[in-house]
Amino acid sequence: MFNDSKKHLHDAGESYTQHLLFALNIAMKMLVAGMQCFLHALIPGIFKASGSNAIKELYNRINNRN
Repeated sequence: MFNDSKKHLHDAGESYTQHLLFALNIAMKMLVAGMQCFLHALIPGIFKASGSNAIKELYNRINNRN
């Protein structure tokens, strides 16, 4: 597992701390978007585009990483 982690960090071109902060940021955005989607399921008039907007934003952030 340690070697897999080192390889992943090397492939991503990030230090452990850089990767940690990036991944935590993505995780927080996903949690917020998930709650918005859940609330939208209950009350369709709210957060109409929040989930799809979050998915697009996260997709672009992950694919445009340096």
